[in-house]
Amino acid sequence: QVHAAGVTSRRTCPRRLLVSRLFMVPDHLGDLAWMWLQTLRSRLAAGCTRFITLDEVRISRLTLRFEDAGLEWGFRANAAERTLMNFFYVNLCAGFMSGLHLLTWPWGPSHYENDMHYKISMDSLKVMCLLAGTSLLMALLAKVEGRWKLLGPFAVEVVVTAFTALQLTMCLFTEVWWMAKVKGIGDPRAVTQKAFSDSWVVLAIDTAVTVGHFVFAHRWCALWPLTLYGAVFYP
Repeated sequence: QVHAAGVTSRRTCPRRLLVSRLFMVPDHLGDLAWMWLQTLRSRLAAGCTRFITLDEVRISRLTLRFEDAGLEWGFRANAAERTLMNFFYVNLCAGFMSGLHLLTWPWGPSHYENDMHYKISMDSLKVMCLLAGTSLLMALLAKVEGRWKLLGPFAVEVVVTAFTALQLTMCLFTEVWWMAKVKGIGDPRAVTQKAFSDSWVVLAIDTAVTVGHFVFAHRWCALWPLTLYGAVFYP
């Protein structure tokens, strides 16, 4: 299987996938490394030992985009295929973990300190149900898109980045403390009778941004909105 850009699929080129795994880098960076090694090998075979620069490969130093429009489109189409596969598994895991959380959620009013605490918890429960449902729905849509190719490579990048940011927002409001803050309660401890640490909030933001960079086959110029969102989203 050869794409329009002349980039061989990972299924027919396991050595290129090995480059990604050995150097512990995302697959799209492994693609660049593999193309660089292939070019270097051809130059060595021709007796040229001079170091190859990005300018010779004709890649933008800032965005890592190819100057040739056909090569750029083919590379992004190949990256979009892997992004959709990883996006499917990420949302499947998110839906599964949200479902497990729902199973352990305290449903009865007897588990809460007062009626206000119970109402706020039920609102957080609705957000958790929404998170689980949308994650499974996006996993299904990723499979449909991978099969029918309804969107272009650029649209795939935008949808994946935007929905990851949306998931991050929903995760925050599954916590009773922040739901109480949204409802205008100045000191949620007076309602929940519990202390709160926002360490998990920082961890969730860091996990979402890190997973986005390592799992989704985007260049940084397509993922910087997620990084910026994670930085400004922290309450």
